[in-house]
Amino acid sequence: MSLFPLSMPYKPATAIPSGISVQWRHRADRGITGSTPVTEWLDIGDEDGFGGNGDANLANTAGGPTFLSGGGPNGHDAVDLDGSDDVLGVDGITAVSPPWHVFLVARVNTFTSGEPFWGIKGSSHNGLIKSHGTTPAIVNSTSSANNANSNTDMSIGTWHLVQVLFINSSSAGITIDNGTPVTGTASGVVQDAVRLVLGGDDNMSALPCDVTIAEHIMCDAEVTGADLTQLLAYFNDRYVLW
Repeated sequence: MSLFPLSMPYKPATAIPSGISVQWRHRADRGITGSTPVTEWLDIGDEDGFGGNGDANLANTAGGPTFLSGGGPNGHDAVDLDGSDDVLGVDGITAVSPPWHVFLVARVNTFTSGEPFWGIKGSSHNGLIKSHGTTPAIVNSTSSANNANSNTDMSIGTWHLVQVLFINSSSAGITIDNGTPVTGTASGVVQDAVRLVLGGDDNMSALPCDVTIAEHIMCDAEVTGADLTQLLAYFNDRYVLW
């Protein structure tokens, strides 16, 4: 006779909180067209009841990212951009005004200062998450001259949750996993975002970054309090990052 109980307690995976304002969302097990190369990665931001734009459907603008089935954290899927010429981007999205609160499950594979792995563009300004200075520092950048809030907690070659808040206040900053954010004003975030890029700079043609991405969520409002706690729990339950 089995010594195990007839029913075992089951803790369901934490869900994304319903109250957050998701505008763009990409998860590598959904919306992928192609394998080598990936030709399109659909924005699922208007699904699952979040009401986002759902129009940031990324296409390979140069080179060809590779789909990694089961090659992401905790055995989930991921998209690999090899740092040579792989960029995913989209123009003509519904304009999204700042603040932007960005969450990326990502692994930067090699470090080269100045290479962005996430970016948006307005009419003349940008917002970037990029390497800067000496390894493994990453910053939120709003111009080539304004690289704010250097965070050195992102180990190269390791999966992390990268959380970046672009806002015109001193609370702008970068958090790695569930750590302490590095904060301070990142001036220049004033324009609506009309272009989204993963794996390269806001021009979709330069400074490709050697990065692998499993999930991306962008909110058009700061996520705080219980919602932030639940969202962090979702990421860690799914990907086991810390």
